[in-house]
Amino acid sequence: ANSSLGDIGNDVFLKGFRESIVGDANAAGALQIVWPTADTAMRASRRLAVHAMTDQSGTAIMTGPHPEKWKKYREYIKASFARHVPPSDRRTLHHSKLLAMFDRENRLVGVLGGSHNCSGAAWGVHESDAFVVLSYEVGVLVFCDADADRRDRLAAMLPWKSPAPRYDLTIDVPWHGDHLLNRLKPKGEEFDRAAEAAAAAARGLLGDDTGGLP
Repeated sequence: ANSSLGDIGNDVFLKGFRESIVGDANAAGALQIVWPTADTAMRASRRLAVHAMTDQSGTAIMTGPHPEKWKKYREYIKASFARHVPPSDRRTLHHSKLLAMFDRENRLVGVLGGSHNCSGAAWGVHESDAFVVLSYEVGVLVFCDADADRRDRLAAMLPWKSPAPRYDLTIDVPWHGDHLLNRLKPKGEEFDRAAEAAAAAARGLLGDDTGGLP
């Protein structure tokens, strides 16, 4: 789970990352990118609009896939995304950069917490005959595979419900600040959606006497 995603449309990074973590570059189903959907983010943070219109910080500009880039991602990359759903005792979005590792029985075996975002710059990529890391980060790795009590305590600390459900790619899109800005000042498809929602609300209040609203 990350509070920042780099350019993950690059096959070289994701394949190398899977090979490093699970030992198989082609095991796409073994990797989940836990990231809030646009709808989850809009519901979970009351401060989104304030941040977006004032200091431009916080969840409103959590760096995720831009809507236009998301449309161009390959299907296997989109299928790697899983919903960040906060536990019942924590209703805020995470600002964490965590790698949680599970065994084949879905038991937590370790957690890495650090300053890495999900990108080739932070984790490194193979280029020609070299392994290139552009941004060196620091983290703490905690293993718990042989300690059931530690596993339970560590699992309870994760800022999302686990296992995280995969995105429903027919309706879910990853959170990006532009989703909020489009709702504050809609355009394109978002404008059409907002206009239809407003017209439906007017019809509900006024019945058919809406002065020619669609």
